[in-house]
Amino acid sequence: MMRCALASVCDRAALQTLWKVCFGDDTAYTNLYFDRYDISQRVFVAREGATIAAMAIWFPATLADADGEEIPAAYLYAVATAPQFRHRGVCRDLMAFAEKQLKALGVQAVTLVPGSSELFRFYEKLGYQTAFFCREIKVTVPQAGIAIRPISANRYWQLRQMLLWQDFLSYDEEEVAYQKAICRHSGGDLVQLQLEDQLACAIAEPQGEQLMVKEVLPPEVAGQVGAALLARFGGKSAIVRTCGTQKAFGMIKWLRNAKLCQAAYLGLAFD
Repeated sequence: MMRCALASVCDRAALQTLWKVCFGDDTAYTNLYFDRYDISQRVFVAREGATIAAMAIWFPATLADADGEEIPAAYLYAVATAPQFRHRGVCRDLMAFAEKQLKALGVQAVTLVPGSSELFRFYEKLGYQTAFFCREIKVTVPQAGIAIRPISANRYWQLRQMLLWQDFLSYDEEEVAYQKAICRHSGGDLVQLQLEDQLACAIAEPQGEQLMVKEVLPPEVAGQVGAALLARFGGKSAIVRTCGTQKAFGMIKWLRNAKLCQAAYLGLAFD
């Protein structure tokens, strides 16, 4: 019989194994999450007997709109089902359980980033709608000579809050610190750049021969920042993500007080 609940601290090894099976990340990488968070408060699981069939992690977040309203939200992360339990409705049941628990905590909206077009369709069937978009550009020519310096999670959080003005998902500083740990694990970092009279911030994460720039703010300097980071961190090319409407990126499901949310920005997916 399948049962949904919050995880136990004793589940860590099984959760890390499930993460590796579904996403391919090694123990050193998953330790970045499990050493930082209380899984008994942050991880929902579906069990069949003693076996964990699926998991979903949540981060607290705030949906901030252009009018200054802040809506309590949650971001679901690392939603995964073990291969032998797929196509049995396990993820659907776990998502319903997670949403019920989050609603009880006062969360008004649940957000997530599907990993494929097929998953967009899957989550649509669960009541999610596409609401977050981004722009991605590819940079192949590095540009040296621009001042770049690593910054703390707190400084990055401050810059992000200052440079975003549209409807966007805001995270706690703790989540930004987690992103910094992910970046540093692969030789990247959270950085601040000085472009003539324009201050910018970015998240740089080398992924093999490609540099993934998960966020650049403000968006109008994305290409220049990508070229500067390619010179700093190396790689054959950089994929740069910033604000825009060209690419569907994330989804939302309202648990209460539904509002119109179109062309909003999510940015950090911890992917």
